Amino acid sequence: ALAKEIKPDPVVDEAESHLRFAAQRARKFHPTPTAMTVLGLAKTFLDTGREGKAFVVHGKSGAGKTYIMSELTRQAAVQAMASGGVCLVRFLGTTAASSKTALLLESLVLQLAQAYGQDTSSISIPSDFRELQALFVKAVKTWPSEAKQLTLILDSVDQLDDTNGGRRLEWLPATELPAFVRIIVSSLPDYAESNGKAGFKCLSRLRSTIKDEACFSKVEDITDPKEVVEHLLRLQGRTITEEQMQAVLGAFNSRGTEDMAGTPLWLTLVAQQCAGWRSYDPPPVIASSVRALILNLFEDLAKKRGTVLVWYVLAYITRCKEGITEVELALVLSLVDDVLAESYEWWAPPVRVVPCICVTRIHADLRPYLATRGSGNALGWYHRQFWEAAEAWLFGSEGCACTQKHVHAQLADFFAGIYHKVAKSYTPKLQKVVQKHFAGETAGDRLVPAQPTELSGDVFDPESTAHVRLNERRLTEYVHHCIRAGMEEEATAELTSIMYILYMFRARMGTELQIQLLEAMDAFPARAQELKKVKAFVGKRIDACREPDVPGQVVLEALNEPDASPVFKSAASVCRERGLGWATAMTWKNKPQAFDPCQLSIQAGYEVRSVAYSPDGTSVAFGYGSRIDIVNVSTGDTLCTLEGHTDHVTSVS
Repeated sequence: ALAKEIKPDPVVDEAESHLRFAAQRARKFHPTPTAMTVLGLAKTFLDTGREGKAFVVHGKSGAGKTYIMSELTRQAAVQAMASGGVCLVRFLGTTAASSKTALLLESLVLQLAQAYGQDTSSISIPSDFRELQALFVKAVKTWPSEAKQLTLILDSVDQLDDTNGGRRLEWLPATELPAFVRIIVSSLPDYAESNGKAGFKCLSRLRSTIKDEACFSKVEDITDPKEVVEHLLRLQGRTITEEQMQAVLGAFNSRGTEDMAGTPLWLTLVAQQCAGWRSYDPPPVIASSVRALILNLFEDLAKKRGTVLVWYVLAYITRCKEGITEVELALVLSLVDDVLAESYEWWAPPVRVVPCICVTRIHADLRPYLATRGSGNALGWYHRQFWEAAEAWLFGSEGCACTQKHVHAQLADFFAGIYHKVAKSYTPKLQKVVQKHFAGETAGDRLVPAQPTELSGDVFDPESTAHVRLNERRLTEYVHHCIRAGMEEEATAELTSIMYILYMFRARMGTELQIQLLEAMDAFPARAQELKKVKAFVGKRIDACREPDVPGQVVLEALNEPDASPVFKSAASVCRERGLGWATAMTWKNKPQAFDPCQLSIQAGYEVRSVAYSPDGTSVAFGYGSRIDIVNVSTGDTLCTLEGHTDHVTSVS
């Protein structure tokens, strides 16, 4: 009976997840002079504020910002409990709700509402991002009070994705804060786009908004490496000889300025390497760059756990859009015959799967460098250097023969579920190994699950639509991998399906859908015109993703498209297969067959008096009321909002 009364609270679960993350790292925090300087400035800011402005901790990747922010969270939480205040913390990118801007703001608003005694039943989370942003700013600026102050800590704002202008930081109220509100954020320096990884300018944007260098504190390189290494070794219950320590210090002192040596990340990697030394071993050569240490880590891991197995584990972690869970890793690895052949060298289990212990061991080896992100606690690299090093090791001159397309094709097959309850044939190599133990066996069921997009409920059934559960992992990953694997037919079939469009709208992934369509148009020129028609249909109805519980309307609108439209054909097929008589009860006698030239519909809250395109045609500015919005013309995302005009905006250029 008690179990029935206790209901999970996603707001509490999210807050607990970030507090646990902070507590784990605060326990490992070491008070170096560099860290204490930044921490002291941040603490002073918490105590005194800075004229209504946010405080920014910044430094290169691996500099130890997250550990400083974790210790700061611990101290701020203690202070808030003692004073009756509120402390909210988010380590961005470590959970599904902290990886996307809209989900982050929704989570923060709901937690603020609970913390400040707002009637949560009367708070409606807006589906329009601009309204959600306004609600978040209102919650931050008006719900706290002098008697119940607010401290908001956001680590790694650069970890957000670019939907809703996440890394443009327009959503962050960094100035004009009340005297009883403190906001502290951390960020990497600006990064240019590299190897398909989007660049960002979070630090520059914060500087241009705050305009006060006293609100910025840079995390400098470590100056006392011996003390830090000893601390890291103590955490592992290890120590090294003086001769070995001198070798570590020699590598530290020979570091360059560009290779990230001298950072806590470099020392963490070195300490991990040192922990395996025996006292009588002569000190080995220690790489003075983070990249070299990471590559050494990968090589050592391959020797210890199996070369092929490690190759594919690293490839899947690196190439999945939003990471991959440990369970998914074990399942998709079971589809790779070379991995099974390596794992079964001495013994083969009765089922054709990778032994879970193999994946668990590698996860344990890599745990200090991974973070959970996206849906389902998927694993991804926490530091950018690991992603870059893995790309080089896997697909560059240092790497193996597996190609990026090959990896994406395997992941696409897994997220499509095509091998569910199918006996997949063995390669000659695997067949030879298996038949040592199971004579005559030439194929085996790999026990991979089906991957239905609709896990439960029915979007068209009024009685079960509220209980519909979608397979968001499939929605996020499948088309992404199809495009990168060059699987033209599979990607196009999914993107032209009215059901896929409905599911993406229901999952509030309309922007992601438009990005997928753009990527597919670029990857498959022969299908570009077909996909362009779908993109226009989506673009004109992008607001439907904000009202995801009315799928029937989207189907009816698809049936109103010209007969040559891919979405019309798909909608007509769905109506026949599902028996949706209500959708076909009325038919056109002379339906227009010309395609509407409109590609995107942008809704504004007030009368729009002026519109102007950017010189490159990628964005449009329009003035309404006393503000100006700049919008991406491909996705409808608001890139920037300019406020401060005292009257109606009548002209933009």
